[in-house]
Amino acid sequence: MEASDLKEARQTLGFNIKQMAEALKTPYRTYQDLERGAKIRGIYEIAVNLLLKSNEMTDQNKLFDDTEKIIKIARELLADDSATAEAIDREDSWDDIASYANEEGHDELADALKKARELWIA
Repeated sequence: MEASDLKEARQTLGFNIKQMAEALKTPYRTYQDLERGAKIRGIYEIAVNLLLKSNEMTDQNKLFDDTEKIIKIARELLADDSATAEAIDREDSWDDIASYANEEGHDELADALKKARELWIA
């Protein structure tokens, strides 16, 4: 890992230098030196990668939770006898629910689920 990689990781996480030093449990000055080109030991590389992975998982969990909320709201708005509502009740896959929604003319719901699915897979 190079100093530029470290800085890029910090920016991806949305941290300033002080926050990144705290997250890595290292003194502020030490972290500054790392970003300025001091040799980055493997333990820092591992810690940074864990922070990035944790951040990625948090984003995915938020997307999943938001999509689940959309599905629950959609269920409340749909007629009980619709295939889309039944698919939600059966806890079918998002793709199946989107397909039923599309067939029944609930285009906005279908589009929202397809977009959420694309983001989830990415």
